[in-house]
Amino acid sequence: MSNLAHSRLSDGPPCTFCDFIVAVVGSKHSQEQRPVVFQTAAAPFPGVERRLPDGIQKGYLREVSNAESALHIWPWRSQPASRAVLEVDAESGAPIHLPLTDTPAPESIHSETTANILMPAVPMAWVRGMNHEGKHLTWPALARPGFLYLFRNGTLWRELQIAWEGNQPQFRDVRLADHRTEDGQFTEDRRPAVGKPLADVWVPVRLDGQDQSLEAAFSESPLSAARLNCLQSNSGLRHYRCSQFRDLYPADQPQMGFARWPDAAKRTVFRLDKVEAQRPRAPAKEWQFERPWEYLADTIGTYAGKALDMASSLYEEWNAGERTEPLAPFEHPEPAALGIAIQKDLDRASETPPQRPFSYDEWRTSDCQPDALEELRSRGVCGLRIEDHFYEMRHQQARINTARHLLNLCAEKARKNPQLENALLVNQIILPSRIGRQKNPLFKYSLALPHSGRQKIRRVLMTEERTLGQHYLTLAQAELLQCLKRQPYQQALADLFSTEGFDYAGAFRCAGHFISDTLEPACKQDPLDPEHSQPSPDSDGKAWVRSLCTERAAASASREEVSLARMLWPQTTPDSQTEPYQPPETPEPNHGTGVFRGAALAALEKLDLPEDTGDLLTVEGLRLAEDIQSGTSNTLMLAGMRSGMKALDSTHRELHQSIRSAMAALENNDRQLQNLTDEQTRLSQRRAALKAEHDAASREWMKRNSDEAFRKEQAAAKALKDFDDASARLEQQHAQTRQTIQQRLMAQRIAAMANPMEGIRRAMPELLPDLRQMTLSDAIAQGKYVLGLEDLGPDGARYNPETPAAGKALVWTLSRDKPTTQAIQALTRAENHLTLARRALAEANGNHEELRAKLQAAQSRYNQVVDELKQTGGRIRDINAEIRKLEGEAKAHRVDFNAAERSRLHRVLFNAAERSRLHRVLNTPALPLVVLAIEAVNVANALSNEDQFTGLDRLHGTTNDVQASTAPPPS
Repeated sequence: MSNLAHSRLSDGPPCTFCDFIVAVVGSKHSQEQRPVVFQTAAAPFPGVERRLPDGIQKGYLREVSNAESALHIWPWRSQPASRAVLEVDAESGAPIHLPLTDTPAPESIHSETTANILMPAVPMAWVRGMNHEGKHLTWPALARPGFLYLFRNGTLWRELQIAWEGNQPQFRDVRLADHRTEDGQFTEDRRPAVGKPLADVWVPVRLDGQDQSLEAAFSESPLSAARLNCLQSNSGLRHYRCSQFRDLYPADQPQMGFARWPDAAKRTVFRLDKVEAQRPRAPAKEWQFERPWEYLADTIGTYAGKALDMASSLYEEWNAGERTEPLAPFEHPEPAALGIAIQKDLDRASETPPQRPFSYDEWRTSDCQPDALEELRSRGVCGLRIEDHFYEMRHQQARINTARHLLNLCAEKARKNPQLENALLVNQIILPSRIGRQKNPLFKYSLALPHSGRQKIRRVLMTEERTLGQHYLTLAQAELLQCLKRQPYQQALADLFSTEGFDYAGAFRCAGHFISDTLEPACKQDPLDPEHSQPSPDSDGKAWVRSLCTERAAASASREEVSLARMLWPQTTPDSQTEPYQPPETPEPNHGTGVFRGAALAALEKLDLPEDTGDLLTVEGLRLAEDIQSGTSNTLMLAGMRSGMKALDSTHRELHQSIRSAMAALENNDRQLQNLTDEQTRLSQRRAALKAEHDAASREWMKRNSDEAFRKEQAAAKALKDFDDASARLEQQHAQTRQTIQQRLMAQRIAAMANPMEGIRRAMPELLPDLRQMTLSDAIAQGKYVLGLEDLGPDGARYNPETPAAGKALVWTLSRDKPTTQAIQALTRAENHLTLARRALAEANGNHEELRAKLQAAQSRYNQVVDELKQTGGRIRDINAEIRKLEGEAKAHRVDFNAAERSRLHRVLFNAAERSRLHRVLNTPALPLVVLAIEAVNVANALSNEDQFTGLDRLHGTTNDVQASTAPPPS
């Protein structure tokens, strides 16, 4: 029932004529938006419209919100065809008109339900709050800066840019009609917001007596035209990408905090009366916290300081030995605050503290802010629940980086302790009950270590802080992985994959960063963990990456979705990669689904960055442009090439490193291979026991020279011979089993790399022309250049397979007559000569003549490389810098230093020289990362037969050595 409260025009009730009425929920509305009616003229001027005067406004208490509403009233008797729109003032040009209804109908002001209702609303996203019973509780917060898209009846109705001015968000409309064709399709990616700033967004709750529904999507960057067209045409995609508002009547309060609402689905629209007070949004600051809502709800500005005090107090208690029991969940400090406490401890002992990851000032000082919702709440504005998927993924990524910084700070602090080496030795060699897959024979000695000694070791190694750091890191990785697996989050990434140019390249790099952050377990990212130096274990993230690589389009299509795998790579088969890639005559169209478009990436090879990077559409595109401009993405070969080529190399880096890590973990932790290794270890142990028994029997016979001793010696010798005969037969079976395992692992590797390698072929046809796959023996016979397996020696020695099986390994090749191949070959050889010069420095030990000769050889080779690479436009400045560095080291080498220091330098430089490939990757990459990725695939395929088996034998030998060294002395 509608009840009259008062009329702004008179004190009495309004007229009861039949009028066209639009009710706007709330009060004190701004004048920049209003409902407007256009009337179509009758004959002889059909189709010509004229705007009716603005409706009379009256204030009422309406049932829809139990609050005052503004009624816009037009007298409506025998009116010709008309339409009603929502008019928004523009900063320039004509006002923006948003359609409401094409069939305005009259009604009485005393009608039980108003036929046309508009509601002022603000978008609100849910952010992480406190933890309770293992669940993350969330609260609604005003949307951060970005873009809001509202769809009505499958068509984009409104696009708004969200910006924060002071304590309030502001919304500016895009004039969509300027960027649409007659059939409603968008043609331009850049659509400037021209509307005047609004304090809220009006949305239709009810029109023509029918309840309305809306779909809303939030994005931190504007969506491309192709993406908007796709969203308009695909209701299934909107289901994943958009928040669904089937009922726009507001609930009393949202689902938040500890409440478990039975009607949660109906609480997507809600009043703000019971929403907690909050600060203005500051995402970069919020991501520093484990629970951003605690900061947002802290309008008086004390949370950060209290969190810092709590962490500092806990850190002091640990150092003083006053706290040894485990922490309760509510006692867990903010990881960044704990990191600041350690930073302060480190910086006190340093005259010039280095740049640190955490800012003490940002945590100690925080200003008081008024409630950002206060004015909106008083005016009756409602909230719309939107999903900000990128905020959640970026928050998890920030949590991961914070935990990493914390672990590194712990390691830095521990290295200041002179007892670190002893503590590490005891912690890694004696205290573990198992080392790898074997029982630790020294564990029994740990029982003699008193509690005080254990506690001292824990403090030297900062075990409490590191345990927390690993805990935070593991949780954040698990949650980021869950995000990446879910289709709504993948569709948020698809927004980026539906762009063009450098924005499109930035999408691959963004996804690669997210994926790589989920892979390595916490123990591998803690420098002091006993498992840090061991082969990387498998993880949920690596298993997911492997499944992503082998996912087929059919699986995605059967679920009626576009999965992340189809965005990252094209779908192909290894059989199709035995021939050179032929680029399509016409590029693939951008349908806005995010599906891989090789031609769009290949177009970047010939492009430079735009003069105005403001033309880039997305945050990721801008970040990529900044890295290119700063030289972060430079390699020797790409130094003189276009920015687009550098962008492509950067886009593939994280993805292919992630894939290699995932495949290595699979092979290192293959269960069948581990069982075979364990069996061979047991055989070695059994043979060692038999050999020891035989040796003991021999010594006894020689000592006693008795028949009984002789029989024992003969029995021991026979047992050892029988075992060796059986072992020889078993070793032959093991060799066959190893071959079978290796073939399976290679097949898995080839299957996993097929789609990613096809992505490289399609994205970089200019840099890597004629890239294709063939067997190693065929490549050698045809004179192909095998990436990673040539120019390994100073004279360009080729790798030759030692067995027929190794010759059947599939490798990626290039034609030798291509300029790119010649550049790769020249740079590889130059790198080897540079390595030889480093070795000369290590071996000279004051012999300046020999050192000078080696450096001259490297300089000569460098000059030759410069000449060879002129045709590719590459600059070799980094190699020149390295040689100048060598010359400087040679001068410094003339200084007379003691023999011990000279021996240490010799070892360091010699080891560096022996790892020339690793040196190139980690320090001065001569080749693009994408080339190094292909090299890694080839080396893994070609050397796996030999290296895998050699590794097994080496492992067995090491195990025997360890057992011999740790065995108790004879009595």
